[in-house]
Amino acid sequence: MEKIFALDIGTHSIVGMILEKRNNTYFILDIEVRTHRTRAMKDGQIHDIPAVSLLISDIKKGLETRNGALESVFAAAAGRSLKTQKACSYQHIADYPIKTEEDIRQLEREALEKALIQLSTENGAASGEYICAGYSVLSYMVDGHKIGCLLEQYGLKAGVEIIAAFLPKGVVESLTAALNRASLQLAGLTLEPIAAISALVGPSMRNLNLALVDIGAGTADVAITDQDTVIAYGMVPAAGDRITESLARELLLDFQQAEKVKRELMTEESITVKNVLGHESRIPKEEAVRRISPALDALADSIAGEIIKLNHHKPPQAVILIGGGSQTPKLPRLLAGKLQLPEERVVIQCPDAIPCAVLPEGTLLGPEYVTPIGIGLTGIYPSIPYIQVTVNDQKVSLFQYKQLTVREALAACGKNPERCSPDDQMMTVELNHKLLQIPLKKKKHAALLLNQQPCFLEDPIVEGDSIKFDLESSPYSDAIVLSELLPEVPRKTISINGITYVVEARVFVNGRPADRNVFVKNGDRISCRLPQTIQHLLESLRLTSGAVSGSFKVRINSRLYAIEGIGFRICKNGAETYNDADYEDQDDIVIERHTSITIEELCKSLKLPRQVIEVSFNGKKLRLEKPFADFFMDGKLLDENNEIEHLADLTMIQNKEGFIFQDIFQSIEIEMPPSASSKFLLLKNNKESSFDEQIEAGDELKLMWPASRRMEKA
Repeated sequence: MEKIFALDIGTHSIVGMILEKRNNTYFILDIEVRTHRTRAMKDGQIHDIPAVSLLISDIKKGLETRNGALESVFAAAAGRSLKTQKACSYQHIADYPIKTEEDIRQLEREALEKALIQLSTENGAASGEYICAGYSVLSYMVDGHKIGCLLEQYGLKAGVEIIAAFLPKGVVESLTAALNRASLQLAGLTLEPIAAISALVGPSMRNLNLALVDIGAGTADVAITDQDTVIAYGMVPAAGDRITESLARELLLDFQQAEKVKRELMTEESITVKNVLGHESRIPKEEAVRRISPALDALADSIAGEIIKLNHHKPPQAVILIGGGSQTPKLPRLLAGKLQLPEERVVIQCPDAIPCAVLPEGTLLGPEYVTPIGIGLTGIYPSIPYIQVTVNDQKVSLFQYKQLTVREALAACGKNPERCSPDDQMMTVELNHKLLQIPLKKKKHAALLLNQQPCFLEDPIVEGDSIKFDLESSPYSDAIVLSELLPEVPRKTISINGITYVVEARVFVNGRPADRNVFVKNGDRISCRLPQTIQHLLESLRLTSGAVSGSFKVRINSRLYAIEGIGFRICKNGAETYNDADYEDQDDIVIERHTSITIEELCKSLKLPRQVIEVSFNGKKLRLEKPFADFFMDGKLLDENNEIEHLADLTMIQNKEGFIFQDIFQSIEIEMPPSASSKFLLLKNNKESSFDEQIEAGDELKLMWPASRRMEKA
């Protein structure tokens, strides 16, 4: 039977564990624990690789004396700098239905590859800058409908949607460096909340909306389940150390002694402390907890906030707490209050709650041992192999979602693989959003070596391979003239109001206008398109609707204005259309001026501002608006809906009066109380007012009847 070596590298301690599977039950055979002598770990990140590696070696040696040689280990990383990404992958199954579990795994790995590419693109980084720490399947689909299992399903297209968790490669590489110094190979990597949830929350429980929180010393990692899957992962960059630091400040203790006091608070009703000044005192538990209550409340706030954010802005049905920090006094009760859950819905779970795990007889383990058991379980399940290679002496970490090649290794460290191959080369450009590959001429052999031997981009790589290349010796011309790609550019002939126009496509390279004599380089984005709409057509010809049909004109205060962009009718081949409609070669377009526009359209065209103030009326906010100016024609005041003809002669008078009390009654309806008399009182800022009194922004206005006033006095 295969034994699994699992290692949980925590901020305060490291747990090593040996597990063995027997008939679907997992036996915990052996455990070794070591505590950090210094703060070599902080917030889930290794800060002192030699110090951490020394403890790992000590644990390994202790386990080997009872279990034989250990060469590889399964480990987990905390969610520090965690990023998640969703992605889908599809496969046509009309002729080839999915037959094996490996086919499903391959579909999932293709989705994982897409997630990595999407994440790298969004963050402007090479794909090798992020390492996948695990993923969950959100749903399987056949022809767009969710389904439980893809095996031997029939339809047109099968698909899978996953949520993948990624960490910066520096986080993972510091972990692998510590393992390598201890002569251990990383057999598989997972995320701590993934490990914990695989142990405690089986598939049959994942239809419930649960939050699992692994509260360690440096981080609190979160996983959410719902609808039969894990829907989200997250991390709070605060945990038990915040409480320890608060104790240290309040009681004048060094960090190690404050940590000892925190642990005693979990079991003792009073504690004896000796501060850094040498003063010794005995403090009741309630007093100590009271003094660190702000830190406790802040930690509960942070964890509850992350749960709510990950769970679509609502509390889950229940919360499962694990990790040493979960035993912090009053933390479960505080968290229940923050999430508005009954206290019995926020519980601490220990390894005896793991249904498939058997502990050594007579052994009682706390909640801090759930995650190492979960790491061991994920080691038993199929995982994505993890390898390290070097590219020009730079370490590159890769997950082997497929047979990896030299090409993936170069791309992962941000190098351009197309400049390194001794094969016939292809330059890739994007033309109108489609990728084109163009052969380049070879000048001399390039230096590309795999383990000191000449190689090709598609040669496979394995753990420990060394790749070297020299960009300076690239044998290919990396540019061609644009006219070689575009011998001709598209053009169309259009009639606009009886005049014939020839419009030609404009060429852009990387978003900038270009002619066809420029050089195009690998990776350039080229756009060559005709104007898409009638409006774009007119703009490319430097025409406007008014220039074609004659502007709609109006005289205001003896000055003539040309009104552009409104009041026009567009016909294409005899049928009325709009300026955002498309057009074809030889189309006949006619643009006619409308005979009238409204005063409202005129004001918008002239970009006249509106007068706006906000006041309070009877305790409610009220927004008042009126035009910037009044318009008159032949001495008659026009409202906004009145229409005016082409060449109308108007008088505009700016409205300088502002607003008066009476203006509010155009925006509201007043109902007189049944018991009130016909007399009423107008108040402005609690002073008696009148209908024609000026009002300003922020004024408090009231309309009161005598009955209302009697009630207020009463």
